[in-house]
Amino acid sequence: AKIELSDFKVDLAPDFNGPVEVTVSGNAGVTGTLKIADAKPIATIEVAELKDIEIGKPNQQIGDLTLVASAAEGFLNNAGFGNQIRLVFDSGYRFSKVPTVEVTEGDLDISKSGVTINENFLTIPVKSQSAKSAAKILISDIYVDAYRVAPEGKVTIKFDKGTSALNEFPDTGANAKFENVYPGKATVANCVTPAPGQKIGNGEFRIDSNIYYVGGVAKVMDVAPYIKAGRTYV
Repeated sequence: AKIELSDFKVDLAPDFNGPVEVTVSGNAGVTGTLKIADAKPIATIEVAELKDIEIGKPNQQIGDLTLVASAAEGFLNNAGFGNQIRLVFDSGYRFSKVPTVEVTEGDLDISKSGVTINENFLTIPVKSQSAKSAAKILISDIYVDAYRVAPEGKVTIKFDKGTSALNEFPDTGANAKFENVYPGKATVANCVTPAPGQKIGNGEFRIDSNIYYVGGVAKVMDVAPYIKAGRTYV
């Protein structure tokens, strides 16, 4: 006997990468594992240069990032309102300013004026998909603040789980299939503790600002100074 399965379709998590396998079992004597497909990432993050950044220092530049779709229509399979690409830094880091974002390959249409940052999140609105060829998005002029509590070591950025342009399934709710899944990530910098230097002897703190100055050099702290009941807290 022969049993044929046709029109075979599967749903894949947005972070899945590698062979798609089916395991056959039962009591009829047919067992084993069969590879039915190879899955590749919807998109990847490429880093032009891996730089060192220092703990507790604002406005530090990192290398350019390129978001690369693996095929045409890789970003935003179904055009519609609210589709977006969201990137998120590790905890302890944030964007200093809105970077420059542009499409370098493909006919993908994004809203440059709609690119926004919110602490460690970068949001890129996508207006329509790249139907003719795989798209590439270049993100340049990237500056970050590293908080004093930021961990040493690798600094990663990833496609946020709310990236609707890379995930056709709802992230939460009754119809969610792959909740809390990040479609991909990359190491963008190394965070290091600055070497001990000469004792300066003076510092400047400003009320309601988490930027302070030591010897004229700007640094970042996690809590801004404030005044309460006539007393200043730093």
